[in-house]
Amino acid sequence: MGKTIEKRHMPQADSRQKELRNKLIAKIHIGKKYLGLSDDDYRILLKCSTDGVRLKPAVGEQSTKKMTIGELKEVLLSMNAMGFDYRKKDEQKKYFTVSASDTKNLSDRQVKYIKGLWWKKAKHPSEETLKVFIGRLTGKKSLSECGQTEANILITALNNMP
Repeated sequence: MGKTIEKRHMPQADSRQKELRNKLIAKIHIGKKYLGLSDDDYRILLKCSTDGVRLKPAVGEQSTKKMTIGELKEVLLSMNAMGFDYRKKDEQKKYFTVSASDTKNLSDRQVKYIKGLWWKKAKHPSEETLKVFIGRLTGKKSLSECGQTEANILITALNNMP
């Protein structure tokens, strides 16, 4: 009878474990592409882990399918040390700052309004993407170069974004 209870509860645990494994494997494959690893380099990475400075034998597998969840996490940590950030976008910084140079030609309130709208409405909000947006609409390199006319153009465009 104990075995039937275990079997009843195991599929949920198995499906969660399988889902986690699949997500980790997907992140590893994205990391391989992001880091530009050749197939040979990728296999070496799977066999080894890193302590941030040098590689050391740890995992010992050449395929992610044969790895445990702990080994997959170890590979992701190694990729993180190599420059691949595997965290979700939600886990990364999502805020903006207002510098003194931003308020050179515009009021502090205008700058905060423009940046706030950008962070709220843009698909990929960041300072860099805002600069590209500003350049496309106004021909200026950044918000610090914009005057009242450009600010009005930006605010109107941001308000019209879905």
